[in-house]
Amino acid sequence: MTERVDYLTKYHHLAYDWGIHPPTLSGILIDALNQLVDEMLDDTPFDISTYHRDGRNDHQYIYDLIDGRIIERALTSWFANKKRKVVRCGSDADDKIVRTKGERITSVLDLIDLETGEKIDAQMSTEVRKEYHIKKNKGDRIIKEGGSVMFIILPTNEYFIVRKEELNRCELVYNPAWRKECYVIIPKQYYKMGGKNERED
Repeated sequence: MTERVDYLTKYHHLAYDWGIHPPTLSGILIDALNQLVDEMLDDTPFDISTYHRDGRNDHQYIYDLIDGRIIERALTSWFANKKRKVVRCGSDADDKIVRTKGERITSVLDLIDLETGEKIDAQMSTEVRKEYHIKKNKGDRIIKEGGSVMFIILPTNEYFIVRKEELNRCELVYNPAWRKECYVIIPKQYYKMGGKNERED
């Protein structure tokens, strides 16, 4: 089971490692923590299957949804530092958490570059791996829309990019943890979120 710690502890390092403006990062994390508390106290029942939630209970699901949105918001600031106008465009860009089955739960990509029109899906990994998985429905959406995946490796503050052409050639396997088919991605080149020390494996 993945350990879930408070967002301030987990992500305070992004100010230095990613170059996120500290007051901006603090605002993102405090907003997320406040929403987490509010959502945990909300007794509105979830009508979303554990299959869709990948077997997570209500509290784990809420934590992970907000966690992903922290990364999306941090990335818009990170892209802005690189003079790119990237904004959130996913179905959850309003930060509301859906509790009703079938309501607005889609595989729409997370981010869009307003100048190029490129759509970007952000994926995180809490450990360095030889290969990474992306769920088939999300991968199919990326291929269809001509987008790309930005995999962020949190322990090393590195990332790699997978574009639709490469994803289209990836093998499909069944992931028992998610109970879903997934594309298998083997990274070829990594970049530092801080912009230093590109490396190849």
